[in-house]
Amino acid sequence: MSDESKIAETGTLEARVRELEAQIESLSSQLKPDSLAKRIDSSYLSTNNLRVFLQILALIQTVFVAGAIAFGFVGFTNIMAIRTETEKVREAGKTIENSVKRAAEAESTIRTQVAAFDERLKRVDATFGEKQKQMDQKLVLVQTSVDNATKTMQRKTEDSLNSMKGNMDQRLADAEKEIRKVNKQLSSISTTFNKVGISNEKILSAREKQLLFLLAKEIDPDNPIFNFNTGILAFSFGRYDEAIIALDKVIKAQNVPSNIITKAKETRSTSMKLKQSPPEVKANEPKGVAIGDYVILQLHLNSRP
Repeated sequence: MSDESKIAETGTLEARVRELEAQIESLSSQLKPDSLAKRIDSSYLSTNNLRVFLQILALIQTVFVAGAIAFGFVGFTNIMAIRTETEKVREAGKTIENSVKRAAEAESTIRTQVAAFDERLKRVDATFGEKQKQMDQKLVLVQTSVDNATKTMQRKTEDSLNSMKGNMDQRLADAEKEIRKVNKQLSSISTTFNKVGISNEKILSAREKQLLFLLAKEIDPDNPIFNFNTGILAFSFGRYDEAIIALDKVIKAQNVPSNIITKAKETRSTSMKLKQSPPEVKANEPKGVAIGDYVILQLHLNSRP
């Protein structure tokens, strides 16, 4: 049963109790002696009839009083029960009201906290926006610095490559000049020995030893000067295999780097195509190999500080 229905039922019982009390008061007033006397006088009843009538009235009064008491007790009991329920309802209402107040206070507190948190978020957002702007500016500066450094590095690299290319071209040109000089020297040496009349292989061998002894500081197979002169003389006499062996010894003794050897091979291949080179000279034949060894030594000597 809801609280409203209980309150309505309480009001109905209170109204019935008031009606019963009004009826009891009316009957009590009618049963007073003065009222009875007046009625007796007015109705001209006899004494016996009056006694009987009074007894009946007393019985009726007793019945009514007992009924009123019974109804009053029941009504009082109901009223007390209703009042108890009403008190409970009132207590529940007070509890609900207190809960509503606490909820309102909690809502107010939450609203205050939300407003404070929103304010903090706004400040954080403003700070983050400022930091983001500073980071963007720094990134722009870094990108500009990187671009400038990249351009500078590219310019320096290009200058260095151009310089290296110029040096390389100059060295190749110098090597080609040396090759032409060697060809002239070899041709001159060969012509000189031919004029001397060296044609016999035994005489050539003896003269070769004599010339080697004069050109070398000492006759030592491990002496680079001895091997170099041996290679040049062997080449002059057309003994290209022996020239290759002697010049290879010099190359090994000088610890010529592999890049110099590779460069010499490229230079030798280029020099074989020059107009100044004899058409019978080929890079893969003994004479071409001997010339290549000489180019290797010349490049190695030119590359040293």
